[in-house]
Amino acid sequence: MFKVLFVEDEVNKAREIRDFLKKNYSNLELQEEKSFQGAINKIRENYFDFILLDMSLPLSNDGSDFETFAGIDILEELVRIDSKCFVIVITAFDILTDINTNTSVRLVDLDNDMYDDYSDIYLGAIQYNISSVQWKELLSAKIESVINGGYNENFNSWWWRI
Repeated sequence: MFKVLFVEDEVNKAREIRDFLKKNYSNLELQEEKSFQGAINKIRENYFDFILLDMSLPLSNDGSDFETFAGIDILEELVRIDSKCFVIVITAFDILTDINTNTSVRLVDLDNDMYDDYSDIYLGAIQYNISSVQWKELLSAKIESVINGGYNENFNSWWWRI
């Protein structure tokens, strides 16, 4: 069994992804969180093979404060505690805008930055779109690579990048 932390606050998106995972991967043990703090607590208390991570999350389960780039803060925590847990970001946005600073970044640019900054654990970003099957295909490819050992230790890098 592969232990997976699924961090998503949007109910319909979470249900769609959860249903997809359960239908296609009987070898995943899924734990879920809906906030930045909930995810941090789970990461500190448990081992996970990989994390499916929304980029924008409420800071706590009461949802009162929201952080556009909470996913980056979670990646930072994984590095800080020297975790070898892999991360797949799945977000509904192609452009993310910080509501506090009103600055925007395209998902493709953020994805490239996260590859540069977190190359040991970051597997890439997927744009979720309920009306498309492309997110399912991309997510399957990334999950299969983790399950089948897509990491090449001889080259200290991932041999694929989707």
